[in-house]
Amino acid sequence: MRTWFGCALPDRFHKDWLAEYRAARESVALIDKNYRAYLRFGGPDRVRCLNAVLTNNIKDLKTGSGIVSLFLNPQGRVQAEIET
Repeated sequence: MRTWFGCALPDRFHKDWLAEYRAARESVALIDKNYRAYLRFGGPDRVRCLNAVLTNNIKDLKTGSGIVSLFLNPQGRVQAEIET
């Protein structure tokens, strides 16, 4: 275990990383994502603001649907992967 983003997460595969990766792709895997944050945006400009800083089109999302985007800084560098 190792601390990543302030959370204790697995640091390496148990033995054979290739076998573990193959098993995850071909059968089933449990992945702990407790290091994630959930944010809620409000206000009349929330969609416009998110559309400006994320790489995918947020304004055309249907209710109950989502999309994965990248969050960029003003210089266009990737800061995080965001599931909206």
